[in-house]
Amino acid sequence: MALVGTNPPLLTVGDSYIDRGAVATDHQGHSLRYQTDVNGVVLKSPISLDTNTAATDTIDYVATDTWSDTATTTRTVIIQVAISTP
Repeated sequence: MALVGTNPPLLTVGDSYIDRGAVATDHQGHSLRYQTDVNGVVLKSPISLDTNTAATDTIDYVATDTWSDTATTTRTVIIQVAISTP
């Protein structure tokens, strides 16, 4: 299982976030669907994050094949306050 896009993405408070997901395949190369958990809560696509406050969110992607083997990968999304320069 592999993430699509950067990890961790660094956002500024108020930015929008579109999750690019992950790619999961079994040992025969067949594509697998996966479940997403955001901060431990199962969510359906599209993933929505509250970017109005600084936070660190985790998105877990969990795929299970027909043999009940599972694979998990995690993206950490960092939402930070903009640093102003003088």
